[in-house]
Amino acid sequence: MENLRKLYSEEANYIRKWILIVILIGVVSGIGAIIFYDAIELCNKIFLEYIAGYIAPTPAGEGNVMPSFYVVLFLFHWQQL
Repeated sequence: MENLRKLYSEEANYIRKWILIVILIGVVSGIGAIIFYDAIELCNKIFLEYIAGYIAPTPAGEGNVMPSFYVVLFLFHWQQL
């Protein structure tokens, strides 16, 4: 009985250790993914929009609800005619 209790205790410690490692890896990789995504968006903004002047279109429903400056200018021009 004592051997079974010792075996169960060692196994429980092993499982606790791996659960802690798995949670830590998940948190670190999630934070890394967020930082990577934000870095891509920042590079897109700097290199494409500011340097090249190209505003990439976004899919519908992705939060880009404001029309482009040129679309507003075009509609305003046609409204004046």
